[in-house]
Parts: sequence; structure tokens; C-alpha cells
Amino acid sequence: MAVARAPATIIAANLADFPAEPLAALGASVVSPDDYLCALWRRHPKDIVGSLKGMAADRHRPPMTTMKVVDTLERAGVPRFARLVRARLARGPQP
Repeated sequence: MAVARAPATIIAANLADFPAEPLAALGASVVSPDDYLCALWRRHPKDIVGSLKGMAADRHRPPMTTMKVVDTLERAGVPRFARLVRARLARGPQP
């Protein structure tokens, strides 16, 4: 048996393409990538820093630092998230 269900959250850069009222009727909402990543950051900052460091370590052509990965994300449209990550990285390793 197949069950159709709307996703709980849609992540979209163009929020105007997803009107809130029809989505709410389906039990769904839409958020921007920046809002989504900021919310995820509040719950899992250490995991996200680890993931970003892993992304940087995997880059060889050209090589990238973690800060360069964050810069790239900022240019891709998640400036608030990038600021949160930069602030954490500037404080150094966290216990």
C-alpha cells in the first residue's frame, strides 16, 4: 500500500513559488536555505563544523580551507549561516 504525504518542510530559495496557505493546509511549510541551515546550526553546531571541515579536507583541485567553504556557501545565498559558522570558527575548538 502506498501512502501519499507532503513533506513537512520544503527548502526553497524562491519562497514566492510556494504559497504558505496551501502548504499549511497540507501540513507543510517552506523555508529559505539560510533559515533552514541556521535552525540546523542551533541544534547541531559541532556536527556542522565537522562536516564543513570534512568538505574542505576532501577538496584537492583546488584545495580549500574550511573558511573558503564557508565563503562559498555565503556566495551561494546563506549569509546568516556563514556568519554563525565564522563566529564559531574564530573562537577556536569547542569542548
